[in-house]
Amino acid sequence: MDNLTHALAGVAVHRVLRSALPGRRSGRPRNAALATEFAAERARWDRALLWTAVAASNLPDADGLYTWISGHTPLGYLLHHRGHTHTFVFAPFTAWAAVALGCLLARVPAHQVLGSVPRALKPWRWQAVRSRLGLAIPKAAAQESRAPWRLRALLFGVALLSACLHVGMDGWNIYGIHPLWPWNPGWFYGDVIFIVEPLLLLTLLPFAFFTSGSKRGRVFWGLALAALELLMWGAGVLTLPVQLAAQGWLAFQLALQWKLRSPLVRASLALAGVALVLGTFATQGLKGRREVAGALREGASGERLVELMLSPGPVNPLCWGVLATTISAEGEWVTRKGFYRAAPAWSALSECGRLQPAEATFKPGPARAAIPAHGRVVWEGEFRWPLKRLRALAREDCGFDALLRFARFPAVQEVEPALRPGTQAMGDLRFDRSPGLDFAEFESFPGAGCPRFVPGWDSRVRRELLAR
Repeated sequence: MDNLTHALAGVAVHRVLRSALPGRRSGRPRNAALATEFAAERARWDRALLWTAVAASNLPDADGLYTWISGHTPLGYLLHHRGHTHTFVFAPFTAWAAVALGCLLARVPAHQVLGSVPRALKPWRWQAVRSRLGLAIPKAAAQESRAPWRLRALLFGVALLSACLHVGMDGWNIYGIHPLWPWNPGWFYGDVIFIVEPLLLLTLLPFAFFTSGSKRGRVFWGLALAALELLMWGAGVLTLPVQLAAQGWLAFQLALQWKLRSPLVRASLALAGVALVLGTFATQGLKGRREVAGALREGASGERLVELMLSPGPVNPLCWGVLATTISAEGEWVTRKGFYRAAPAWSALSECGRLQPAEATFKPGPARAAIPAHGRVVWEGEFRWPLKRLRALAREDCGFDALLRFARFPAVQEVEPALRPGTQAMGDLRFDRSPGLDFAEFESFPGAGCPRFVPGWDSRVRRELLAR
């Protein structure tokens, strides 16, 4: 998901759990000076809780800082983005870093929460960093000024929950995650919503606006909502009926959040709205998978299904892009491209056709098999490669072998004209959106260097292509 949606998820976690802050329900002291100090202290920890939740909701995406280690720009990003930082085993480390960052942003001395950092984690080169974070103090002083255990547990719990939510939310779309590494290095794909889903933003932004306790916060979330509206109307991606449906959903959310006063009730309704959006897309997606798989069994009965993906466009759960890979009886690797219309009477072909780019790097050929469309499934073309060729390429080309650690629908195409003989374009059909090389595509040629530090991700497609 996009980082704004992740940040809003962190805000939702903060709004729900802020009532657990120690002393929040214990009342104010009778002395005016003590009451002022009490309120300031509580507000300080509330800011720390908010910044911790937002930081933990976005820190897993810091894996983009080390994608260069593979020495191959496209493959480095593909192999390491949503990599080790997007695993549950790494979540406690993300939580620790988020607490430190949240305390820094809220101007809370980190030693009050983190205590004395173990010696192994603080070499002399980090002296300036530790001083900035408030960790470079004697151990005895750190123990004396430590925050109550309940507050420390709340901060770490919120950070851990937000980090795990990031991993789970990234599993909703077609990119995929492998959260169970190192026990299971396989990819998991949700195929439920678009990677930037406006309906989720239109649900969470009104909630964040009305529950913000400061004028600065309301201005920020109001500007974010205005920017989203301008983008939705100006991008030209959504058709007018879909755009009007999105505006109706926004008006409904604004009315609910404005009318209610209880933060917990507001949070409950916002989460119910998110669940409704996810449930609607998931229900249509499962229905579409069954119909597309049935059409393939009927029209390509001699082929074995390897991988099937349905990807919705933004806002509209009635139109889905389709990619399906099968292995034919003749030993060909066949990937078909098309789209699925959940309600043909409501979604015209031109509307669903926007899910597929007009031009792309890899050009599909005409469909050979007569697969029935039934008015819902429309095939635009197919790619065919000899299975022996792809398996030989996986053994002989280290770049293609590394690509299979990521690619769900791998594609190979000769480059003509090419500066070097034997140059081939390689990539993943999921993200082939323009005639040039996209972020998931690169050129490989004889003698090209191999990427370094290739992680051991696995998938069903890779196992099929590496089978003897």
